[in-house]
Amino acid sequence: MLRIFITYLLSLPLWSSDIVEEVVFSYKIDPNQEKNYCVENPVVCEKLRQNPYDLSHLEFRSQRKPATKAMWFAFTTLQLLDVYTTERGMRYDCVKELNPLLPERPSIQDMIILKTFILYPTYYTINQAVTITNQDLIAPSIITGAVVLNNHHVNRRASKNCRKIR
Repeated sequence: MLRIFITYLLSLPLWSSDIVEEVVFSYKIDPNQEKNYCVENPVVCEKLRQNPYDLSHLEFRSQRKPATKAMWFAFTTLQLLDVYTTERGMRYDCVKELNPLLPERPSIQDMIILKTFILYPTYYTINQAVTITNQDLIAPSIITGAVVLNNHHVNRRASKNCRKIR
């Protein structure tokens, strides 16, 4: 059941309706010159008159504030803590990895390769499309924090009840 839940969490899109709602678009029009805009841009104004709902010919720019270095540091630290706590758990015979993208007993290299070749390209690509904000990193950080906390509890129970193999 836990494996199904983790698979579900991993399949959740990193995009949320919050991202769409948070993006604020502004016209590249000087507010002081709005009354002269149609004089200077007759083609655009004519298209707006023909179809006021078609804004494809207008230029927009995003107003999203990029995630801070501190937030990226926290996100990265949590990913490294996940690798660390998972590796500590692999020292016991009763602990198995539940991430369906990894073997039951992954090595540190397996986990780092997974995080590097899945997370980095994913976040890089998203950041190229829309700027990733602190708010965008909160949910993945909370999920990873919960995984780290769970790993810690599993490791404590394993240290009391299981045989150490490494």
